[in-house]
Order: sequence, then C-alpha cells, then structure tokens
Amino acid sequence: PLHAPPLLPPPPAMASFNLLSVLGNGSGWFASHHRYSVAAFQSGSTLVLWHYARAGGESRQFVVLQPNQRFSALFFTRDAQTLLGVSVSQGGRLSLSAWRTSDGSPIVERQLSDQVLGPELRADFRAESSTLLVVQAGSSSPAVASVLRWEGGAATHRWVCHGHVRLQALLGARLLEDQRHFAVAEPHSVSFWSFAEQVPHSVLCVDLLKPIRAFDVFGQLAFLVSEQGRLQLMNFHGQREQHSVVPPEASSFTAVCAGFGTVCFGTNDGGLLVYDLPRLELRRRIAAPPIASAAATARRRDGERGQLLALA
Repeated sequence: PLHAPPLLPPPPAMASFNLLSVLGNGSGWFASHHRYSVAAFQSGSTLVLWHYARAGGESRQFVVLQPNQRFSALFFTRDAQTLLGVSVSQGGRLSLSAWRTSDGSPIVERQLSDQVLGPELRADFRAESSTLLVVQAGSSSPAVASVLRWEGGAATHRWVCHGHVRLQALLGARLLEDQRHFAVAEPHSVSFWSFAEQVPHSVLCVDLLKPIRAFDVFGQLAFLVSEQGRLQLMNFHGQREQHSVVPPEASSFTAVCAGFGTVCFGTNDGGLLVYDLPRLELRRRIAAPPIASAAATARRRDGERGQLLALA
C-alpha cells in the first residue's frame, strides 16, 4: 500500500534583528560640523550619524546603504541639516546622495554623470557657498574635475564647471577661498585651475623637487608634507615660504589639515600635533589612544575649515 509522506513541522517564525551598534570605520572618512555636535562616518554598509553632545546623552542613527556602496567623501551643509555623500559605483559612475541629519532619512540620490571614469576620487566642499569639487581619475581614462553647487531648498544641484584636467596620479583636491579656483595635488606637482567658465582652465602648475604624501590649502598657502614627513609651505605663485616644520624626533608627518588659525598633523605613531598659524608654533600634542593603529590620518572636517578631527 502507498503511504503518505510524513508531515513536516511548520517552519520556525522568521527572526527579526535590530541593529544595536556599529564598530569601526571602513571608509576612513569622518565628517563633522564646525558649530554643531554632529558627525558622520561609514562602517561597512551602514552610515552612522552621531550626535555626540546632546543634553540627554549621545545618540547614533544608522542608515542602511546598498551593498558595495562606498562613499569617498561626506560633508555637512552650513546649517548641519543635510549630509552630502559622494560615491563611485562599481561601473565607475559618479553619484551624489543626501540625507536629513535629524533622522537619517534619505533626501535624494542622483547619478551625476553617465561617463564611466576611474575609481580614484578626491572631493572638497565649502559650506558657506555650498560648492562641491570632485576630481575623478583612473589609469585607463582621463581625469575629470566637476564643480557644482548644492541647492538645498530644491534638493538638487547646479553645474558650475565640468571637464578634463591633466593628471598622472591623484593625491588630493581643494577649493580655494576666492570661489574661482581649485588646487589639485600629485606626488610630484601641484596645479591650480580656474572654474570661472564651464570647463576648467589651467592657471599654474608647480613641479616639486621632492615628492609629497599629503597636502592642504588655507588662506594663501599650500601645506605640503614630503615623503620624509616634513612640512613645506608654498604660496599660490609657486614660491616656497621660509617657514618649514620638522616633526619631533623619531616621528614623521603622515597627513595635514589646516583651518581657523591652526594646522593639525597626523603622525606615524598615531598621534596628533596642533600648531598655531602663522608662526607655526606647537600648541598641543595629542597622543594616540590605546586602540589606535600605527598611523593617524587627519581628515577634512567641514566646508568652513572648522573643527579639526582625526581618525586612526
């Protein structure tokens, strides 16, 4: 006789999971606001909005991102109501995303270009004018610089300038205070470009005698950190300034971040050194925390050159 198959027990109820905490910072980028106590960083496929000094205690909001979505840069707008993120898809296309800082809800996500470009990306943002600079490069395609302005009221952007720039190896990119120029650093040169027209125009290119590993701009100076870990200052005419900073014995500078009368250096032992400008006198030495890695990386803070933050 035929026997009916035994009845299988019902499947267990699906479990629900709540994200409790996020550890680590896979992207290495940490954004903060110069006035309000809010910061943001990406850890894996999660974007963390951190309100670190609220009256009732610090709080964190977690925004789930798409798989393999990695933001190369994060910036807060001037009023800290919006967080902007710049990313490159696996196909090499540039995208801009925005979230509300209050609750982490998405505002918009737009693909900025149909062009397939290289994976290397450097960005800068000036919050006072809502101006965003993105330079994208790769080994098999020409480098492209894009300047746009974020229009928060309409949750959109307006193109200012877009076009090719001559690059061999992209190290960094910074908007200048005059709102008409930007600087791009390579290990062996620093170039200055105008974005007063629809396409960028080269203004000056300075070949460096020694290769650099990091750079920043503030005021009328470019701060160059050599491969030997020393600082050299250069004005926007390509002339070297007399001031230079030698790191303390048995250490070297690995990163530089300048703004609001100070310049901060990350060192190879995971610490931070803060100097006053323009005299370049050491103001404070901050030792690496116990969990820090061997090198500290000074990162951009916000578009107004405000609070100096660093990640190990």
